[in-house]
Amino acid sequence: MPENELPPGWYTEPGGPRRYWDGTRWLVPAEDSPIDAEGGKASPRGGRRRLWLSMLAAGAVVALGVGTYLVVTTTREQHENEAERVAAAAAAAEELKRALAEDMDEVMLSSGEGWEVITSGDLYFRFARDDEFTCGYWDCTGVFVLSMTGCPGGVYVEAAIENNGVVVGRANAVIGSLQAAQGGAVILEDINSVGGSFRVNQVQCM
Repeated sequence: MPENELPPGWYTEPGGPRRYWDGTRWLVPAEDSPIDAEGGKASPRGGRRRLWLSMLAAGAVVALGVGTYLVVTTTREQHENEAERVAAAAAAAEELKRALAEDMDEVMLSSGEGWEVITSGDLYFRFARDDEFTCGYWDCTGVFVLSMTGCPGGVYVEAAIENNGVVVGRANAVIGSLQAAQGGAVILEDINSVGGSFRVNQVQCM
């Protein structure tokens, strides 16, 4: 193209390529290099290319950020939903356990055998009838204990000995290991012969 037909700012070097003068420095033609030969600003075409690359990079960063947010949010919601389901299941199990314990208490208390509740749904005791035990030298009483879940370490039983409503002595004994739904019995004796009645005040798995 003749020199007088070149666009404004473009000039042809003798025997060389066309160059662009931006008013402050010479630029290498866009088809040869997008960067100024002296390390200056890019040619118009190179600038547009960098602009598009910058826009694409920015779009990729935004997309990555949105994707990460969605993944993190979804994971957090999944954990929260799972925690809610676990809590609801635990609450339902606890309610069922309580209902079963109340049913067992009602069965034991309404049996007519004199059972009393120590631990709801689990541990019960009753005094033995006169024909179910025999005392030796001292006055005594028999106590039956029933454990629904078991007491592998045995059961400690203690009673206060009262005379006219006043505690005048104590008696205790231990039942051996009990399996689930198994009962045991002990004899409590008034070894000090203080006289009076027995009142069980402690039945505990050891």
